[in-house]
Formats: sequence, structure tokens, C-alpha cells
Amino acid sequence: CQVLGERNTKPVPQFDTQNVEQLISDLKNIMINHTSDLQKDLADIMAKYGIKFSIVHNFRGAPVHGYISQNKDGEYQMALTIRGAFADIFWFSLFHEIGHIVNGDISKSSDFIDALNNTDTAKEDAADKFAGNALLDPDSYADFTAVGDYRIMTIKRYAASQRVAPYVVIGRLQKEKRIPYSWYSGYKVRYKWVES
Repeated sequence: CQVLGERNTKPVPQFDTQNVEQLISDLKNIMINHTSDLQKDLADIMAKYGIKFSIVHNFRGAPVHGYISQNKDGEYQMALTIRGAFADIFWFSLFHEIGHIVNGDISKSSDFIDALNNTDTAKEDAADKFAGNALLDPDSYADFTAVGDYRIMTIKRYAASQRVAPYVVIGRLQKEKRIPYSWYSGYKVRYKWVES
């Protein structure tokens, strides 16, 4: 018998840094699953870890790929854009924002992180490092780049060993100027809005 007027509410899961490795694994599973409904699957997984997630339209002129805040209940809200549209940038931005949570940069009382502020620049650098290491194990990446074999089959094998899509490895190699941006453009996935 349900009492009228009583609300049946579930407690909001709280983010726990002890679950970060599993969160990373779950997110990588979505990335490499070609049949994923990206927005729905990411929202479902993130909710399990105390993060309310959405993908939003980019605001014209806005220089950011993502935003994260924490509400009074301790739940994080994360919004990402598909600004630039490239999937490697999207996934790096996603892990970057998780890095801010893991590093303790976001609190109920904090404002925006400003990349022009020296303290915030250090936070941005730390979140970038977290994202890079979460996507590609730093020791294995050092070994991979030491060999310098950037043929597409080698990149695909390495990406599979890290449980990421090849475009993640390609994007990083391009950003680090190890390969030209003109290489492997056919493997660089782009996301776009589909209006329903």
C-alpha cells in the first residue's frame, strides 16, 4: 500500500574516486561500440557514477568544449559540446572534465575555471594529463612512440590494446606533431547533430 503524497525518490549516487578505473573502462566500452547511442549511453553510464551528463549545442563564440558543476546534493552536472565535431576532441574533453572532478577542482562553491588564471592553468594542465593518461596508458604510449611506426595497421593494433578507437591515437599523434594532420583523415570520425 502506497501512502498518498509520499514521493518515491532514489538517492543520487555520489561520485567516488575509487570507481574511476571502472568509469574509464565503461566509457571506453561506449567509445568502441559502433552501435552505441552516444548521448543516451553516456548519460546512463555517467548517472551510475553521480554525474548528470548531456551533450549540448555549442554557443557561437564560446571557447570551451565542456562545462562541469556540482549541485547542493553533491551531484555533478557535465555538459559537452561537439564543437569542432571531431570525435577525438570530444572524448579528450570528456576525460578532461572527469579529470577536474578527480583532481578536486569542482565544488559546490566554485566558479568557472579560467585558463588565463595561473592557478587555473595548472588545473587545466593536470586535467589534460589525466585525460591523456586515461585514454592511453603513459608507459605503453612512450613505448609506442619510441618505435615511431605510425602505419595505420600499427596504430589500429595499438588502439585496440588500449581499448580506444584509432582516431584517439591518430588525434594525439597529430596534436603532438608526430604525424601531419593530413594523414589518415578517413579515420577521423566527426560527430554531427541529427534533428529528430
